[in-house]
Amino acid sequence: MAAAVVAALLLVAACDGQSTPTPAGSGPGASAGGSQPVGSEAPSGAASAPPSTAAGSPKPSTGPAVALQPNVAARITVTSLNVRDAPSTTAKKLGSFAKGDVVILLGYGGIKANGYTWYEAGRLKGLHGPLPPLPADPQQGNWSDLFGWIAVAQGSTPWVATLPARCPASTPDLATLSAMLLGEQLACFSATPLVLEGTWGCGGCGGSYPGEFTPEWLATPLSGFLSVNWTVRVGPLQLFFPPEVTRPAEGKILRVRAHLNDPRSSTCTVSTVTTPDSFTATPVPISATDAGTYCRQHLVVDSYEILGVDPSFPPT
Repeated sequence: MAAAVVAALLLVAACDGQSTPTPAGSGPGASAGGSQPVGSEAPSGAASAPPSTAAGSPKPSTGPAVALQPNVAARITVTSLNVRDAPSTTAKKLGSFAKGDVVILLGYGGIKANGYTWYEAGRLKGLHGPLPPLPADPQQGNWSDLFGWIAVAQGSTPWVATLPARCPASTPDLATLSAMLLGEQLACFSATPLVLEGTWGCGGCGGSYPGEFTPEWLATPLSGFLSVNWTVRVGPLQLFFPPEVTRPAEGKILRVRAHLNDPRSSTCTVSTVTTPDSFTATPVPISATDAGTYCRQHLVVDSYEILGVDPSFPPT
C-alpha cells in the first residue's frame, strides 16, 4: 500500500507545480530506530481521551462526525505514537507523532496485526487545530513532514480521533469539492447528486499500483482527473466511469452528473501491499467493510455533456 499511496501523492503534487511530499522513511523526522516490543506503539499510561477544548486549545469543528476510514483527518490522542515502515511492531521505526498532531489517514483501509489496527498516515506540518476552512486543500503541495504506518487502535481502544467533516453550506462547485478529503465528501454528500464542470484528462500522467482491485472500474486507485484548471493543477478529483458510461476523450470540458456512495461498492475487494518492497511482496486483503467504504468514496459518473474543448490541452 505504501508505494501505491506515495505514487498517487507524487503524481498529483508533481502536476500542481508544488514540491512533492516525502515518502515514508526519507524525510524530516525519519529516524533509523529499530523495532519496538509488542505493546509499546503508544506509551503505557498514555491518555486516550479526546484533546482538551479548554481556553487556548483548538475548538472542534461543527461539521458532521466522520467514521474511522481512509482519506480522513484525525488527531493523535495519546502522548506519542510510533510511525513505522510497515504495519507491524517489528517494522523499522521512522519517527513518532505527538499528541495533538493532525494526520491524514491514507490508502484503502485498516490492517489488523499484533493486536492493533494500522493505517498509513501523513502528518500535516505544523497543524494542531482544525483543518483550514474550505476551499483550502490541506493536502496541496509539500503538506507532510512524516509518512508511515501507525496503530490507530489497540483492540477497541482508539488512539486517534477523527476530525469532523468540513461541509459547505450549499452544493459545491468543482474547486470546493476538490479541496475536500474523500471521507469528507462522503460524509457531506453521500445522498446528494452532484453537477460539476471542468477539464477531463491529465495529458499522459499515470502510475503503477501494487495490489488487486475489483471491480477495476470502481476500485482502481487511478481512474482519471477532472480539473478546474489543469495547467495549474491536475485534479485531484477523480471520476469513475461505470461500464454503461463511455469515457470521453481527454481535453474535453465537461458538465458531469455524478454521485458518491454507489451501491456497487459492496462488491469491491482490495488486496494491498504493506511492506517497503511493495512491487515484489504478496498483496494482503483488507476487510470487505473497508474495501466497500473506499469504493463508496469514489465519484461515479451518471452522465455528462461536452461543453467544448480546452484550448490549453494537451500539454506541449
